[in-house]
Amino acid sequence: MSIMKKSNADWLLNLVNFIVNLLWVINIIAIIFSFCTLAVVYARSNYTDIIALVKYRATIESPIKPLSNEVSNITVTPDSAHIKMHVKINPEIIISSFLLLILYEGCITIILYHLRRVFLSIRQKKPFERENIRRLKITALCTAVFAPLNLLTNYLYLVEFNEQIPGFDSNFKISGTGNLATIALALVIFVMADVFRNGSELKNENEQFI
Repeated sequence: MSIMKKSNADWLLNLVNFIVNLLWVINIIAIIFSFCTLAVVYARSNYTDIIALVKYRATIESPIKPLSNEVSNITVTPDSAHIKMHVKINPEIIISSFLLLILYEGCITIILYHLRRVFLSIRQKKPFERENIRRLKITALCTAVFAPLNLLTNYLYLVEFNEQIPGFDSNFKISGTGNLATIALALVIFVMADVFRNGSELKNENEQFI
């Protein structure tokens, strides 16, 4: 029974390790593709599309007539929509696009790098080495950074849309992008780092006792 549990744990660990390594490769390809795409678009075109998810500030209900008398008060309430704007490329758009790409991809790359190192140490039967504590804390920090990055992105969208669309701020608002979930995930990873720290301290105490 214990052999079967160990086999299942090894299989799961190998699967997670494979997924993390696959994401690492995909991320590297995505970085190259994204930078090349932006460079080509900005070099060959004078216009680009800006797309954002927005929510309606005012509630507008559209009634629908039912087909029978068994139901009533059928309404459709629009909540969110995609807004798309074809805009002339300017230095501000170029700088903000590349800056956000660098920041987002930088955080993703750092997270995947440290996760790969953590899983490698686990496969080498060294899960509680002190370096893993630092790796998990860096991972938690980079995960938390996505929240202010999302806010910065929304602010840039808001500035651009307010400048070009009449009454945008009074009729729409930029939709949130999971900031609370991002912060919650960062806290979970930070707690994991604390668990690894406790495990490392227990390991050192056992080694000193022996």
